[in-house]
Formats: sequence, structure tokens, C-alpha cells
Amino acid sequence: MRKLLFAKDKILQNKFVLIILGLISTFQIIAWLNTNGLQKVILFIVTAIITSQYNKNMIVIMTVALVITHILNIAFRTSRNLFEGMTDEHSDDEKPEDEHNNKEKKEKEENKPETNNDADTVNELKDEGKELIATQKIIMENFNKLSPELDKVDALVDKMNKTADKLNNPEIKNSLMTALGGKN
Repeated sequence: MRKLLFAKDKILQNKFVLIILGLISTFQIIAWLNTNGLQKVILFIVTAIITSQYNKNMIVIMTVALVITHILNIAFRTSRNLFEGMTDEHSDDEKPEDEHNNKEKKEKEENKPETNNDADTVNELKDEGKELIATQKIIMENFNKLSPELDKVDALVDKMNKTADKLNNPEIKNSLMTALGGKN
């Protein structure tokens, strides 16, 4: 149990984890802004602010904000899909005459010749797909450029952890305190 708590503390204080979560949060916010998801960005920010009132660890703040935003997004999408097809077949205001008129309107709409909207839609989707593929290639190139830098950061964090472990050694602490003119 004690080892588990120690591992949790190391993860919550690891700069590499913080950098990864920062990148994930940044990319997620950019993705939401590109898809007109301003309400998701606002929810993320509000959740992060509320979480920061209870915890000062940025890893915890970003994780909670991301998780809560995604959970609420899924809940809203599910509830919207659940109620989307629910309509009353007959409302109190509707009369049988209106039903007859509605049937005639539907028949007229069905008999109208279709325009070339389907072909236009397919062409638009193809163009958007090509743009998406180009964007994904750029993102992957940037990730590949960023990967060696992250490896360097990881190595630096490991060196810093080793140095911190050495500095926690009581003998080294005492000798440093003596050298700096402090008390043992």
C-alpha cells in the first residue's frame, strides 16, 4: 500500500506527465475550437477553475477538467440522440383535416424531381476528406519532430530525479549545510 502511494505521488509530481497532459489539453482545446465546440472549451475552463480551488496540482486540474468535459459531452450527445426522434403523432391542436393536408404535402414533395444535391454533397465530403488527410499528415510530422525533444525532456527529468535522490541523502545534506555555513 505504501509503495502504491509513493508511486501515485511520483506520478502527480512528474514533469513529463505534466507536459504530456498540457499537450493533450492544448490539442483538445484546439480541436474543439476547430469544430465550433466553444461550449466544450468553456466547460473545460470552468471545470479547471473550480478544480483549482480544491487542488493546486496542475496534473490533477487538467485531468479532472478533461474527464468531466468528456463525460458531460457524451451525456449531452446521448440525451440529444435519445430524444431526437420522439414526437407526438397527434397533438391536441391537430385536426383530421390537417392530417389529410399533410399527406398531400408529403406526396408532392416525394414527386418533385431531385436536384443534384447528392453529387454536390459527395464532392464536398471528398474535398473535406482530402483537407483532413493533409491536416493529419501535418500533425503527424509535428509529432515526429516533437518526439526527440520529449525524449530529451524525459532524460532530463530522470537526471533531476537522481540528483534529488542524492540530495536527500543525510550525509550529503549535512556536508552541503556545513559547506554553506548552515547548521547541521
